[in-house]
Amino acid sequence: MNKRITTEQLRGSLERQLSGLKPDPLLARRVMASGRVSARKPRLLRPVLVLAVLMALTGAAYAVTALYRVVNWQGGITRTVAPPQTPDRGAAAGGARDAGEALASFISEIPDDETVFAWIEGDDGLIARSELHKKQKAFSSHEAFAQYMAGSPYLTAPSQLPDETLDYYAATAYMECKAFGAYAQTGNGQAGPVRYTRFLIDDESAVATGYSLVLTLADGSCLRIESGLREASSEEPLMLREGETAEKVAVSGMSDALLIRSADPASPDGLIMRRKLSDPAKLKLLPLNDHLEPGDGVCYTEEYITVWLHNRKDPQLLLRLFSGA
Repeated sequence: MNKRITTEQLRGSLERQLSGLKPDPLLARRVMASGRVSARKPRLLRPVLVLAVLMALTGAAYAVTALYRVVNWQGGITRTVAPPQTPDRGAAAGGARDAGEALASFISEIPDDETVFAWIEGDDGLIARSELHKKQKAFSSHEAFAQYMAGSPYLTAPSQLPDETLDYYAATAYMECKAFGAYAQTGNGQAGPVRYTRFLIDDESAVATGYSLVLTLADGSCLRIESGLREASSEEPLMLREGETAEKVAVSGMSDALLIRSADPASPDGLIMRRKLSDPAKLKLLPLNDHLEPGDGVCYTEEYITVWLHNRKDPQLLLRLFSGA
């Protein structure tokens, strides 16, 4: 591979892979550390699209002149900030949208067992947009997912699901390479405007470093849970809109947790948590640059979990998911 991938570009792609929706007026301003999202497999498209529409409509109804309140892990307000403005860039915006669609289409066709870094270059020859597809494993039942997660040394799965009929369930675990494992490069090439480099991780070297879980209930409510490892999380994890509150709560096994409630029936309530790892996760960097040494890697020290409940106000349900009480 002859293109130099910066640490920032790779980190951005890693963070985007752990989030299930593209930025929208709701989540992009709420979870400060979240980023743009790569496409999911077709089996997850229906609930994701429903959520995206719901949240886009919710966010659009909110006055853009309102200030957001930044909170810390104690639930205290640290400062206020203005919402980000989205400039109308005309042709540039259309070009970015086309690039995003091309990447999403390419990523959606990658087999689950492959790790692929894909990018589109700008007119200047530099990387304009990129996505990372991680080796992954999909589950259609919580029994199978829970059994798989029981062997995870780093991630925390929900200990209890709602005691109700599920209309839909889909979970996906995402994997990276252990520090003493190996990425095997299987090729690189170009598909239309998308350039790519492909890798395989053998099962012995692979370890789960994140997951996404979506389920819908018979009453029309929807839960989305995301977990991922981080080097460190921000001490200011959220921005609250008018009518939203953050309450510090205790959740078994978690170092910190915030219960987010919204007075707006159309806005989701949430639970944001972090857990400091007793043993840091030491992983190998994806070998995208020739200058990387064999021992170069990353060390994750925290697990970061977000839970959002749509179309239902039930804070106790959110707390029961991980406490089991």
